[in-house]
Amino acid sequence: MRRSVTTLFGTIVLLLLIGLYFSASDSSNLPVVEQVSNAEGSVLVATSSQGTTLAILVFLVVGSIGMMSATIYAIVWFLNRQIAIVQQQPNEPFPLLAGGTDTRAIGSALADNVMTIMIIAGGLMTAIAVAIILLS
Repeated sequence: MRRSVTTLFGTIVLLLLIGLYFSASDSSNLPVVEQVSNAEGSVLVATSSQGTTLAILVFLVVGSIGMMSATIYAIVWFLNRQIAIVQQQPNEPFPLLAGGTDTRAIGSALADNVMTIMIIAGGLMTAIAVAIILLS
């Protein structure tokens, strides 16, 4: 993995150097027609301020992508670490909707108070409906 990343970055740097050579040369090597003589309007010649701006933008973009990838790597590493910790613990069921004698579960609270919950929910829906009708 590390070797392929190094090879990729090396290839990118090599291509940039080749492009820099052709851009910095007298452009007599390239078969192009010069349309403007002003360097500010040319696509082949860059002024020093344009080159500096381009270099700053490239470093900002590459740095931002690097920071985002490092952040994603850290998040995935932390989540993987937590999964490994949980896998080492003994299995115990999650008491969200379990019924029966487990009083910590929501399911047992719902089963014990079904009628009260239905009356409260019906009253809330009626109050909301009346409020909507009166306000419209």
